[in-house]
Amino acid sequence: DAGGYGAPMDFVVHDGAAAFLAHCWSFRVRGKRRLLNDIQSWAWAVRSLRTGGGTLSPGGGGAVEAPKDIGLAVVYVPPDTADAEAGEAFATAMGAFGDPDVQAGPVVPYTEAGGIAGRALSALSAAGGAGRRSDRGDARAAAGEAS
Repeated sequence: DAGGYGAPMDFVVHDGAAAFLAHCWSFRVRGKRRLLNDIQSWAWAVRSLRTGGGTLSPGGGGAVEAPKDIGLAVVYVPPDTADAEAGEAFATAMGAFGDPDVQAGPVVPYTEAGGIAGRALSALSAAGGAGRRSDRGDARAAAGEAS
C-alpha cells in the first residue's frame, strides 16, 4: 500500500513469500468507465510494488512479502468487436499493462490462461515450493503495510 495503493490480485505463496502474481480482466462488462478506473488503480498499485516491493494480504488474513521483481501476468477476456467503447477501453488497458513501470507480462487472452498457470507453477518450483498454497487477496505495494 505504498502511498495508499492496493489492488486485488491472485498469487501463489511459498514459505511466507509471494512467488507469482496474476490478474484477470474482462472487457465484456457494462461499466467501461469503472473498468478503466479499476485498471488505472491497479496499474498504480503495481508501479508502487515495482518501486519497492510490498505485501499481499490473503483472504484469510496475515501478510505475505512480495519482491519488486515478482512475476506478474495478466489474462483478459477481449471485448466484443462490435463494442467500440470496449475497444477503446481495451486499447487504453493494453497501454497500462505494457507500461515499463508496470512490467506486466505476459498479457494473454483467456484462451491461453493455461500457460500462465504453468508460469506460476514454475515460479513456485523455483522458490522451492510444490504447489502448497495459492490465494486471492489484496496486493499492497508498501513493505510493512498489511490490510
